[in-house]
Order: sequence, then C-alpha cells, then structure tokens
Amino acid sequence: MTQEPSEIDKLYYPHWWQKRYAPEEALEKFINYLNTATRTLRNQVRTEFNIPYGFRNREKYNILGIDLPDDSPIIIYVHGGYWQAKEITHTNQGFISKIFHKHGIKVITLGYELCPDVEIKDIIIEIETALRRCLDYAKLNMSKGVHLVGHSVGAHLVACMFNNFIPNLSYDDQSLIKSVFLLCGIYDLSPLPQTEINKPLNLTDKESKAVSPQFMTLSSPEHMKFYVIVAEYDAPPFREQTEKFHKKLKESGFQSTYRLLKGDDHFTVIERLVDEEYDLTQLILSAIE
Repeated sequence: MTQEPSEIDKLYYPHWWQKRYAPEEALEKFINYLNTATRTLRNQVRTEFNIPYGFRNREKYNILGIDLPDDSPIIIYVHGGYWQAKEITHTNQGFISKIFHKHGIKVITLGYELCPDVEIKDIIIEIETALRRCLDYAKLNMSKGVHLVGHSVGAHLVACMFNNFIPNLSYDDQSLIKSVFLLCGIYDLSPLPQTEINKPLNLTDKESKAVSPQFMTLSSPEHMKFYVIVAEYDAPPFREQTEKFHKKLKESGFQSTYRLLKGDDHFTVIERLVDEEYDLTQLILSAIE
C-alpha cells in the first residue's frame, strides 16, 4: 500500500483536490486519457512527428495539422508533469488539436528533458531553443500568428519566457506572438524544497526563487494578450498563485485576464479542450480568430 503523502505534499498535488476519482486513481486516469485520446486522433490529423530541436532524447516536437494552409495560425503547447513525469510527453498531447484543426489552426506540442537528468534552469533553456525553432517555422510559412499555451508546469515554463527570451526577440518575432494562455500554473517554486516533489528537482531555497516567474522581472510587448486561468478544484496553492501572478502581470503592464473555471479540476481543463462548446476552447478560439 502506498504511503499517504504529508499535508504539505498534498497541497502541491493537484490530484488530491479533484472530485472525480480517489486521489491515487486520478493521475493514472489522466495519463490513460492522454494516451487514448491522442491515439484516437492520430488517423484524423496529419502530423509530422518528433522533429528534433536539440540532441537529447526528449528535445523534440510534433506539428499537428500539416495538411492545413502554410499560413495557418499556430498553437504552441507545453505540457506539465512537475518537470519529472516520464508518462507525460509531447507525443500524448496531440488530442488537443481535435477542435483547433477543424478551425484551421495547427498545434505544435513541445517535448523537453526531465529532472533529475537535467535541472529546471536547463529545461527553461530548452523551451527557449524550441520556441526559437517554432518561430522560424512560423515565419518561413508566413503564419497568421503564434499562440502560446502552457498547462501546469508548462505554464511555469511559458511564463519564464517573458524574463529574457521574448523581450530580446526582434520586433518581427515578437509581433508573431499574439496571445498567451497560462493554465493551472505554478509560478512560485519556493515552497517546493520542503516537499517530496523536490527529490528529483533537487532545488535549494535560492534556486527555487531564481526559477520562479513570480520573482522574475518580466516584460511583454503591448499587443500580446495574456489569459491566466485556474480550475475551481485545483490545489489551493495553484489557485492562490494564479491570482497573485495575474496581479503581478497587471502591475508589470501586461494585458492580462484572470479566469476561474467553475466545476473544473487541474485535469479537466485539458481533457475538455476536445469539446467545442467548452468555455476554455471557445476562449482560445476567439483569441485566435
């Protein structure tokens, strides 16, 4: 029998706060959903698989919707998994393209290496490298625009891009990025050294602050629109941090909108993107179209 997590660990485990399953079942159900839903879609959306952007095994991305016009808008999606979950990868995120493909939008799912093989600061650099490649692809094809979406620690990684990477892009590259969706993110990593989550991360107190968007100097071009979103049944720190990070963005001059998704949990926020009538699907579509 698996030992029950400590109270502080439970606070940072979103599967303990969802209402659909027993906590020990929730992660397995989510991973099964990712695999099954992506497998089902594989024959419906033409995809270019495992394009390398580096030399490590997980430094790859998929482009879904290569049958669409070259200039189609592009969603770049960064998955979660606490920087360590091997079962969550760019290869089982393709299901999110179901509705977006119908609306003429390509989806790129990014992979990245995991802790403890690398450190979080290394993963941030990987995402910068991958985004550089994706922006080059978008420019080459004269895309109508790029839209960044990150879920859970994927939201953390996307947020980190507004520290050094995106502010230092050329005007043309910055102009390509139209909107940013941060879904159920964690933006302050300073509590994590006190949790079991930190074992593969190996963060010190100082390092945890250094890789926290909440403590970074962030800036954004005026035209980019940010949507900072959290689920009603997410873990309490995720809800608190989302509100606090939205406030930081507003105070930093970002165009930021906060949204609490009633009735949702950390996982349904992603699972329900296959539903065209779902509030979040409609919000992303309206931002793109």
